[in-house]
Parts: sequence; C-alpha cells; structure tokens
Amino acid sequence: MNRALSIQIWNGVAGVVLAAGVVLVAYTLSALPNELRKLERKTADLTALKQLAAADRTSRRALAPFEALANKTPPALAGLAAQTLAGITPAIRQRESQAAANGWQARRAEVKCDASPATLGAFLAAAEAVRPPWRLVEFDFVSGVTAPDTVRATLLLEALENK
Repeated sequence: MNRALSIQIWNGVAGVVLAAGVVLVAYTLSALPNELRKLERKTADLTALKQLAAADRTSRRALAPFEALANKTPPALAGLAAQTLAGITPAIRQRESQAAANGWQARRAEVKCDASPATLGAFLAAAEAVRPPWRLVEFDFVSGVTAPDTVRATLLLEALENK
C-alpha cells in the first residue's frame, strides 16, 4: 500500500469518527431538556420526601410524652367540673374528633355554664393539669348575664386520646 492511499484511509476514518461525534453531540443536546426535567422532578420529589420525613419526626417527638402516659384517655370533663365548679353543673357536649398520628385522635368537647371568671380559671387549670391534658381551643364570654361577677361561658376544649 502506498503512502497516499493510507493517508486517505486514515482521513476517511477520521471523517467517519468526526461525523459520529457530531451526531452523538447533537443527540445528547436534543435529549438534554428531557433529562433536565426528569432530574428536576426527582429533586423536587426528594425534597418533598425529606419534608415528610421531618414532619413525621416532629410528630413522633410531639407524641412521645403522650405515648409514655399510663392512661391514654383524658378524664371526663364532668368529673373535673364537679371538683372545681362548686354547685355549677355545666352543659357538656362532645364534638367532632379528628385523626392524629399513630392511632391518636384529637377529641373536642364544648362546655357551657354561668360562673365567675376565677372559677372558670380553676376549672381550666384542672383540665390542663390532668394527663393527657385538656387544652382550651376557643372560648366565648358574655358578661353580667345572671350576676355582675358572672359570665356565661362557652369553652371549646380539646384533648388527645388513644383508644
């Protein structure tokens, strides 16, 4: 084989390799937007999963003190009222319950009565002191209904319970 023919062969091979490289670069550049969208979706999914994991850890930490309780049902509000609202029998109505994490549920109750603010404060302190505690979610006072130092109270209380 002469030198000119071998140079032509090598130039032909180089041209084919160059053309294949150009085709591969063009293919890669055309596929790049799709691959970037896939990567962005996967990154967004990973971020969402990390947020869910953090929320789960937070709810587990929040429930840990409740899980450690021997009694997982809050005491009846009627008993607390009898102890703290001397001579007053409030109207107690169970309200909706909402599911919480790990088998727990948030139970609500409405308490209506006419009492002095100090007496209501003692009732609320007793409700918060029990385990699991009742907490005041919402309240409405109308003053001077039956006596000057009395309010007509509507209290919405909530407690976690696990059945």
